[in-house]
Amino acid sequence: MQCSADQGFPQDNQSYNAHGAFNALEAYSGSLKACSVSPVGLKPGNCNNIELTQPTSTDTGSIVSLHANQRELYRLHKIQKRVTTSASVARCCNHPIPLSKPTIVEHSGGYVGLEGVARCRNQHCVYCQRARAQEAAGRLTKIMRGAEKLSREVLFLTVGLNNRGSGQDIKKYYKDLMRVWARVFDTRACKALGIGAWIRSLDFTVKASFDINLHLHCLLVLDDDRVLSSDDVKALYQRIYARWSEYARRAGHATSYSGNDLQRVNSSGAVGRYLSKAFNVLELVSRNKTSLTSYTIPDLLALIDAEPENGRWLQVYRAVEIGLKGARSLAFSKGAKALEALAEEDVSGDEDNASSDDQVRTSIALPLWYAFSRIKYVLLLAFTLKGRARAYFCELAAMFQELPAEDLEDEDLQEHLDIFLRLYDLDLRLNKII
Repeated sequence: MQCSADQGFPQDNQSYNAHGAFNALEAYSGSLKACSVSPVGLKPGNCNNIELTQPTSTDTGSIVSLHANQRELYRLHKIQKRVTTSASVARCCNHPIPLSKPTIVEHSGGYVGLEGVARCRNQHCVYCQRARAQEAAGRLTKIMRGAEKLSREVLFLTVGLNNRGSGQDIKKYYKDLMRVWARVFDTRACKALGIGAWIRSLDFTVKASFDINLHLHCLLVLDDDRVLSSDDVKALYQRIYARWSEYARRAGHATSYSGNDLQRVNSSGAVGRYLSKAFNVLELVSRNKTSLTSYTIPDLLALIDAEPENGRWLQVYRAVEIGLKGARSLAFSKGAKALEALAEEDVSGDEDNASSDDQVRTSIALPLWYAFSRIKYVLLLAFTLKGRARAYFCELAAMFQELPAEDLEDEDLQEHLDIFLRLYDLDLRLNKII
């Protein structure tokens, strides 16, 4: 579905120009200053049929909250691109993919994404983490549907190794963790434990001492339809921990019984809560979940920006980025993929079409993209607010699809950019963000 601005700006490209729109904006801004009443439905006196309407959503609180979270995410992404050791992260979202157009995608839940640009897909990139989180959430939903269809119980496991001295060689610490996992949950062991499928997610926090707390969040799906009691879950955990502690000892690491955990997942809805660290979009930029002495990647980026004179945080961030380069953050067993395929068989074409209709897509002509690319984060935030700046850009995007490239002038593009920024500022004020 293509984006359209309801009651937005003139459809006649012949008479529509930046200068006229700029005058309209000036008249509108002046009328706001002159009136003490609410601007809802207010029209400028001389605006050549331009109407600036209120955002279509009435849930202002959720829009403001989503805007704040996305603004923090984009801020951290800019910091990361500045300090990263990875060239691909530094170039993330800078350039369009060849033979495609940048496209703003508005999802039904309010999330606004950008497609058609080259993403780094680095496991540490805070922007690409969000896209992977949504993809993972979709796969998890299908796997849970498959498990429910077969009446298979699902358990949630957290395991890790003690991290003292781990900062001396983060790469070795990660390899040891993966080696222990491979031994504990090999095919034969899973069959003996009654586990038919698993999903594994890597999570970590790091201390200023460079010690890193690497641990795994896992979903375990039983291989039959038996129902476990609390005592059964405890007994299964004791068997898993006995193997885990033994192979950890062989790898030269210690682990603790209380530091690991196994819980029942009572419903598919609970999966999101249990795995929020790995798959919740907003958790990726939340700095309230960690202690005062343990930090995630977003924590470190925020500290680098807040304390630029303290080079310690930059050293810790780069040590983690280099030490965990190539680390696999998410893995699915063959059994999990089979459950996912089973769930996909039940999804009809009508449901697929309905999900695609929930997206509003705005394609951006390359000349317009290059004019706005330096403020791409502001552009996405404007779409999050669903206000006047969004309506203006939607009309611009539609108009630029039809104009020949030789008819475009840099002065007009700059004036369109100035108008857009003024409208975004107005959206911020109307939503009481500034």
